[in-house]
Amino acid sequence: MDQLRSNTEARAEQLRQAQAQLGLKQASLKAAVAAQVQSVAQVGENQAQVEQRGHEVRILDPLTLQRDARAAAVELAKYNLDHCRVYAPFDAGRS
Repeated sequence: MDQLRSNTEARAEQLRQAQAQLGLKQASLKAAVAAQVQSVAQVGENQAQVEQRGHEVRILDPLTLQRDARAAAVELAKYNLDHCRVYAPFDAGRS
């Protein structure tokens, strides 16, 4: 009888330990699921940022090309101004 009680108590203790371990594992699972949800949300945010950056690059490329062309136009205008001479049809000093 004592041996049966002892075995029953041992089995009950094993059950409590198993239930405690189950509780820990369930908590770990919930934490892992929450981390996965957060990671999925972060991936979605990162994809949106990548798309935004791609859009910015598509806008920036033509502007960069235009900048080079406009810089060349400014240089040509400076060159033309440096080589420009204005001649008056008469001398302003005479009356």
